[in-house]
Amino acid sequence: MVVLDQLAAAVVQFLTAAATGAGTATASLLGDVVRSRLTGAGLGSAVSEFEAAPQEPAAQAGLQTALVAVMTNDQPLVLLLAGSLPPAAPEAPAAPGRGVVPAQHFNSGQGVTVQGSGNKVRGNFAGRDQIITNIRRGDTKTLLLLALVVLGNQFA
Repeated sequence: MVVLDQLAAAVVQFLTAAATGAGTATASLLGDVVRSRLTGAGLGSAVSEFEAAPQEPAAQAGLQTALVAVMTNDQPLVLLLAGSLPPAAPEAPAAPGRGVVPAQHFNSGQGVTVQGSGNKVRGNFAGRDQIITNIRRGDTKTLLLLALVVLGNQFA
């Protein structure tokens, strides 16, 4: 049901923008389809209220509610509306130094993923990568373990 609410909200927003600005052929077609389906279902009053005042939140809410009621039982209408809406514009990234920094992902392909502005390492180092990193840093526990493995192989 949430998906139908979201689709109906997107249709209402699209029709509101088209009613208050430059109408497109898609908006005209979409408006005709919505009008005919809702009128056929006995919900023409919601369309009339919306057409009279497309900027009114009450009219928009009424159209959205009526649209959800009709879409619940009309799968072809859902498919038609979903296919007719233009794709949503991608959100602009936040300006540097302001607000929340958008998450950035880096995948090394070796089991390590660095993400976000805090550069948190998620996932795990593969065993060999961890050992190599510790050897390069001069970690005494790793070097001692490596020495024991090498010496153990000589005496076995």
